[in-house]
Amino acid sequence: MHSPTLALGKDAPSSATPSRTARLALKAALSGALLVFVVSRAQVADVRLPGGVAILGGMGAAVLLFAGALVMSAVRWWLVLGPGLVPLGWLVRLYFIGQFFSLFLPTSVGGDAVRIVALSRGGVTTGRALSSVIIERMLGVGALLLYLVLGGLMAPALVSPLLQRLSWALGWRPALVLVITGGLALGLLAMRVKRWVRFNQLLHDAGGVWERLRVSRLPVATAVCASLIVQAMYVLMWYLLAVSLDLGVPFRALLVFVPFVSLAAMLPVTISGLGVREGVWTLLLQPLGISSAHAIGFSLLFYVANLITGALGGAIYMARGAGAARVVSHVA
Repeated sequence: MHSPTLALGKDAPSSATPSRTARLALKAALSGALLVFVVSRAQVADVRLPGGVAILGGMGAAVLLFAGALVMSAVRWWLVLGPGLVPLGWLVRLYFIGQFFSLFLPTSVGGDAVRIVALSRGGVTTGRALSSVIIERMLGVGALLLYLVLGGLMAPALVSPLLQRLSWALGWRPALVLVITGGLALGLLAMRVKRWVRFNQLLHDAGGVWERLRVSRLPVATAVCASLIVQAMYVLMWYLLAVSLDLGVPFRALLVFVPFVSLAAMLPVTISGLGVREGVWTLLLQPLGISSAHAIGFSLLFYVANLITGALGGAIYMARGAGAARVVSHVA
């Protein structure tokens, strides 16, 4: 059995720094506070769940789809990196391990960081590892937006009320402040990164990934198809959970709602998007006559499927580690 610490590299930190621990505790507290706030506004006593067979069937299908989506995401990553650079099976393992770490780190960012570190320990340059993860995440976001547009074309009556409700809930002033703050933060980050002695080397290594994708369109087209399949599996997962709860949410509505929920849950403000996801679903499903309690239960079922899939990644990590030492000879 491999040591989990050594699997990510000999110089991996043995424990979190106090500042990291404080940030993690803050995000955990924010997740709990948001969830408590959303649940406190729901009529939980009015929830009437269907029979156990329906719930178990929906959960089983959701877990299988979740695992399948992770496998297809690893295929997308493999295509971005370049077939033959590293074994596909290793990337699948890293994706499941990353999902495990995403359970208690801010959204998918924590899992992505683990994948980048493990890939660089395996012999892939840090710039190539970093750029490959960024590109494949961008493809995923692009697929989300494409499904959002498709859903808007299929059900235009859903989009206008949705935008009105979001603008009412957020307001234009907080949104403007958020955009300005984000721009300033990116500017400061860019200024600091320019002083990083390894920045030029990272750009050089990352340029190889971008150049290969620019020259050859086939890997890009295949990776785009993989992204569309991944997001379709997530939409189908939400649909099956809605059917198991007998919510009566139309499939075309989920083409609009799921991208909104997924994009909101990507914000690195809570642990694994907990609290944010439930609040957004409550906002989205209320016009359809679905109570906030049922919307929260619907969202938490997805989180349970996430936990089960992440636990599988944790078991892989504890049993085999990230396996970096095994793939050094495969990396060109």
